[in-house]
Amino acid sequence: CMITSFLLVLLGLILILVEFYLPGGVIGVLGGIAILIGIILFASETDSIIALILFLIGIAVSVGLLIRFALWRIVHAKPQYSIYSADDQEGY
Repeated sequence: CMITSFLLVLLGLILILVEFYLPGGVIGVLGGIAILIGIILFASETDSIIALILFLIGIAVSVGLLIRFALWRIVHAKPQYSIYSADDQEGY
């Protein structure tokens, strides 16, 4: 069912967002795999090439906006809750 492909893409986006706060690569790779599986499922369930292209464009825009939001959130979070440091890094 098509809802499964949408849920896999949503799960992938959430995992990619979590990767920004728990770096290591594994969670981001799992998010990418979930998105790819969602794309494959959607492509296998639809006969419309236009729907597939729109789905791919939607995913690309979503990933772009997610990355932009995550970076903005890291930079603008309160200093005690952020992993970002604007302080001088001299000596490191």
